[in-house]
Amino acid sequence: MYVTYTIEGIDNKELYSIVFNNLKNTVRGGAKVTGFNIHQIKNRSLDSLLNAISKVVPLASHNLIGNYSENLETILERNKNSPKEGGGGIDGFDLTAFVIVECWGVLYNEGDQILKHNHFPYSISFCYYVNASNQSASLIIEEDEVEVDQGMLVMFPSYSQHYVLPNKYDSRCCINGNLIYNGGLPY
Repeated sequence: MYVTYTIEGIDNKELYSIVFNNLKNTVRGGAKVTGFNIHQIKNRSLDSLLNAISKVVPLASHNLIGNYSENLETILERNKNSPKEGGGGIDGFDLTAFVIVECWGVLYNEGDQILKHNHFPYSISFCYYVNASNQSASLIIEEDEVEVDQGMLVMFPSYSQHYVLPNKYDSRCCINGNLIYNGGLPY
């Protein structure tokens, strides 16, 4: 299961530069990766992206549990006005209580891929496509093929097995992250 959204108005050239200038390691499959804390870099374009992602998280979390809706305002109003004991609204949890705790960039050149893995124990993972074309390698989530495009945001449960097929050209770039649920529930 996954959901996709389009994020507009982001300076992808600047985001590409941030990823390119912060590459540190090579992952299994050949892709290059930054450190896992690029969300802490102070940059207007990166802040704009992370704010846009944070705004879509309530809708994405609602949609990922199978209650599909396209209206964020209605979801947030219902969540605010329908609290349940120990948690959020009608969905059973606070849709606004997710926090980005890791964020990193990945650069794929021709032939690079990422082998099957997951991001458990995080709650929700995301991938935003900074540079992609119709020749970009697909993202496979639980064997569902996601054809990616520049400006696309893909969100999925972090426990989902996923991987990236071998890329067909240089410079496929994305910014990924993990969110945790910080709802303050009593135990």
